[in-house]
Parts: sequence; C-alpha cells; structure tokens
Amino acid sequence: MLGSFRNFSETIYVKLIIILIILSFVFWGIGDIFRSKLTDHSVRIGKQKVSTAHINQEVQNLKNQASPDNKLSDEEYRLYALQNLIRNSLITQESAAQGIIVNQELIFSILKEQPQFKAVDGSFSTSKFKNFLLSYNLTEQNIFANIQDQIISDLFSNFYQSSAINFSAYNKLVS
Repeated sequence: MLGSFRNFSETIYVKLIIILIILSFVFWGIGDIFRSKLTDHSVRIGKQKVSTAHINQEVQNLKNQASPDNKLSDEEYRLYALQNLIRNSLITQESAAQGIIVNQELIFSILKEQPQFKAVDGSFSTSKFKNFLLSYNLTEQNIFANIQDQIISDLFSNFYQSSAINFSAYNKLVS
C-alpha cells in the first residue's frame, strides 16, 4: 500500500497540486509578512495617503491631551482624529497650492492677546504659557501649527462664504 502511495506521489497530477499549493501560499498566504503596516492606507486626502498607524497615533495624541473627566469612546476619539487629519491635510494642501504663508509675528501677537497667558499686570507670562503646554502635553510647534491652520482655515472659510473679501484685513497674515 505504501508503494502505491509512492508511485501516485510521483505522478504529474500530484506535482501540479503541490505547485499550486506552494504558489497560493506565496501569493496569498505569506504576502502579509512582507507588507508593512505603515503602508496600510486607510484614508486618502487629495494626493496624500494617511496610514492606519498615523491615525492611531493621532488618536493617542488626542487621548493624551484630553482632560481626565473626558468620557469619549474609542470610536469618538477615532472620528475626531480623522476629522483633524482631514482638516489639516486639506488646509496644508490648499495653502501650499495658493502659496499662502502665515507671518510668525501674527502668531506671536495672537498668543500674547490670549487672557489665559497674561500676568497680573497684563503682560504676556511665559510661565503661564509653559504650564499650559505641559498640562495639555503640547509643544510650541503644536500651538503655532494649530494657530496657523486656524488662520488659514478662517481665510478659506471667509473666501468661500463671501464673494468679496477685504484682503486689507489680512495684510499682516499673508506674505
């Protein structure tokens, strides 16, 4: 009986079946090992592809910045993260296409006018600003980028909502 199995295993049919099994593992079974999770794109925004890992990192950033009494579910964090990524990507792409650059002096002036960063005498308090950054696990670059995105977003919003924009109000904004 073993002899008949040996003779059958040497036929062309068995060899074809074994080759098909090997090829199926090569193309479908072990392909995931060679593909990186960083190239697994979940969202495409214009020409930019956003990976699942980037979305998960944004979710984690939102969770780190949230206050302890925040009761958002993981799905809600994920939706907010997607919303932020889409918004920021669109703003970046459109501002680059339009050649819009926000003056750093404008960002400084906006920060200096925020009441939560003012000292008793009304001047800007760097210690209050640094405490704010620490309490929300942010960096100065995060704050500057957020203000810049908000300014550009407001500019685009005003542009698309009205037929005529008073650009004189934005002289210091756009260079």
